[in-house]
Amino acid sequence: MLDLTNVTVEELNTISIDAAIKNGYVILDPSTYIEKDGIRYFHKPLKVEYDTWAFSTLDCISLAKYFYQKDIYIFAMSINKDFNEKLGEIYIHNGYKDRGYDFFNSFTSSEVDAID
Repeated sequence: MLDLTNVTVEELNTISIDAAIKNGYVILDPSTYIEKDGIRYFHKPLKVEYDTWAFSTLDCISLAKYFYQKDIYIFAMSINKDFNEKLGEIYIHNGYKDRGYDFFNSFTSSEVDAID
């Protein structure tokens, strides 16, 4: 994966694809990622609004780049909470933090239940 330590929003915008949204939720197209051992790796970063991604991927975590704006860029995600630890290990053991990646926690089911 790319080294993101000095990447800009403009640079990520040129290589990312906009997420498909339906009824406020992200619709993932299987042609845009590969899935291996419970982790989805996107061929190109997926650009999506922070809140939409957090609601669409309940209980999951993602490798992302976040510039503290409305959009987040997703590079990989766990397919469900059972694979969160595995993605966390990948993040740590492959030095993604040092390479500019963010570890993004989606909302949990209990947080969303509390909102309802």
